[in-house]
Amino acid sequence: MKSVRSGLLQIGVLPLMGLAFGAEPTFAQANVGNPLPLSTQTISCPMSLPAADIDGETMICGQIEVPENWDNPSDRTLLITYAIAKAKNAAPFADPILYFEGGPGISALEEIEWLNGNTSRLRQTRDIIFFDQRGIRYSSALECPPAIKSTINEIVIPDDVDQEALGRTVNDISPDSDADALLVAAEILGPGDEAQNCAPYFEEQGIDLSQYSSYSNALDAIALMNALGYSSYNLYGISYGSNHTMEVMRYYDENDAADLPAVRSVLIDGVVGVWNDWLAVNIAFPNVILDAFERCEADDACSASYPDIRQRALDLVDDVATAPLVIDDDTTITIDDLRLVWRSSAVDKEVLVYLPRLVDELERGETGLYTRLQDGSLLGVSGSGLPVLNNPFDPIALEANDVATQMRLLATEVDRLAAQSKRLSEAYDRDIALPQFFADELATSAEQLPQAPRHQINVFLGRVAVSAPDRNQLTQVVTEFPDGERDLLLSLIGLMDDDEIAEVYDILSEPLYRERLVEVFSIIQTVIHCNDRVFDLQRTFETLRASDAPELIPVGVGAVDFGFGVRCAAYGLSASPSEPISNSSGFPVLVSNGSLDTSTPPIWGETIFEGLQNARMVTFPNSNHGATRETQCARDITSAFFMYPEEELNLDCVDGLRPVFVIPGDELPE
Repeated sequence: MKSVRSGLLQIGVLPLMGLAFGAEPTFAQANVGNPLPLSTQTISCPMSLPAADIDGETMICGQIEVPENWDNPSDRTLLITYAIAKAKNAAPFADPILYFEGGPGISALEEIEWLNGNTSRLRQTRDIIFFDQRGIRYSSALECPPAIKSTINEIVIPDDVDQEALGRTVNDISPDSDADALLVAAEILGPGDEAQNCAPYFEEQGIDLSQYSSYSNALDAIALMNALGYSSYNLYGISYGSNHTMEVMRYYDENDAADLPAVRSVLIDGVVGVWNDWLAVNIAFPNVILDAFERCEADDACSASYPDIRQRALDLVDDVATAPLVIDDDTTITIDDLRLVWRSSAVDKEVLVYLPRLVDELERGETGLYTRLQDGSLLGVSGSGLPVLNNPFDPIALEANDVATQMRLLATEVDRLAAQSKRLSEAYDRDIALPQFFADELATSAEQLPQAPRHQINVFLGRVAVSAPDRNQLTQVVTEFPDGERDLLLSLIGLMDDDEIAEVYDILSEPLYRERLVEVFSIIQTVIHCNDRVFDLQRTFETLRASDAPELIPVGVGAVDFGFGVRCAAYGLSASPSEPISNSSGFPVLVSNGSLDTSTPPIWGETIFEGLQNARMVTFPNSNHGATRETQCARDITSAFFMYPEEELNLDCVDGLRPVFVIPGDELPE
């Protein structure tokens, strides 16, 4: 047997079949290079199970014990909790799928019902293994007591600092921002209550925060593979899960002489590596928008109707950024207006098809389509500005009517509408003020967001105490929310006067408000990023400015997490530069991107693909973050890859996902 480091005593590999979990561990000779668990046991599943699953029969849960520090196994240990969703087949394939959850900081086991639904086809023929990464929920959660975390620390602004200028620096972030000024602002504002209060607590508890990294997560995953004892594994990671998966691949590449568990195939989707500048994620917005124009140029009908549309779009952006587009005495379009409409439209496949026509009309001074996109009156389009609706009950009634008459929404959407209506009714009955109701709905809706917009809202909440109340800023914050929640929140913003907007800011600045979002924003996310990623704000802004259309990058508070380095310093953490992996181990790899993905820009996946051996890539048109679970085409290709990872994939269905653009003469829906 071998261990990760010389001198590391580890338990022998215990195969799943016939394994008596919970038995006393038997220690083997040190086995350099192969991470092995210290102990293993079966447990009752700690989370709610999908309705059709039975604890201990169709869903088997367990734990492995691993060192907190793989270099020092005799010190503090952690428990990694997993769940095996047994295949819906009497004779499944022998090689399961090991699923790597995103985040970081999201509990796969807490999300098991949703994940089980997304992997239901794969589960027909294979076991699916889910697990919580170290420090997350059911795996020795890295928690700081609320009483400590929420202690308010006064922000002391030096007398020689202009507070209004400081506010402008942190609130008006754009690609043209001065990185040095933001770094100074970060030092003045400090790391925030959470980092400032919790760092000493973790030190007192003897917790080594430097061990909560993607490297450690990779060793934990290999130890789990060893413990379960399957003949080989298929790895499947989405979002941060792709990061985690690639660090497992790196370990295999760097330890090719070790007797590691066999890997049959690897699928990474919504790709992000430790080498990617996570703080520059907003380059995705102009990339997605410009990609729409490139797809138009590749389409015969669209390119004939709108020749050279990508360059025309860039010219329009440049013109509006230089001077607002004055249509008439009542209509002026600023770059902020254009950015909001395009940002909202480009990530919605039902709206994306209107963008070339929008550019064409604006060039000619026509605003009919722009107005309908801006106010949300175009069928199937959620407005990016303040909606026409004046009553927060109106979106509920309109969507519910759509359900009743056209049966277009799924049962889950009906449930959402019912729950939202109930909250509205209760707020009305209890005479809850609009600011408080808005804050409550913001917290409730935030739980449905993917990682990147969640993080941006977390950053916004961290800076709101030093921000002047700003209606437009709130509007920008909620544009990332799902359609129904976004419409309601925008309606509430429209109903509130300036004093009520100021009251919202007061509520959002309360530490206990952020505490409500503890399940959404985890300390572990910050700690892992600090251990994984080099903080270089100058590089971040250089990346943003290098965009073909930097004017389309989101601006304002939270646009760039400029305080990341200060928080890392508070925790005593830093990272070294890391190079992309090459897959010298030669695993069959499929790289998946969604063309509308604004959480992990497709360019990240395309770049890593170029350096991978034995890899294929597919970018799914009209698809968002985590594209392999979004459409039937993507699910079919995913299934085919895991079935025959060495064979060529039939990608014919991908063409059917391409957008069909609206051309001149097409009637707009009423």
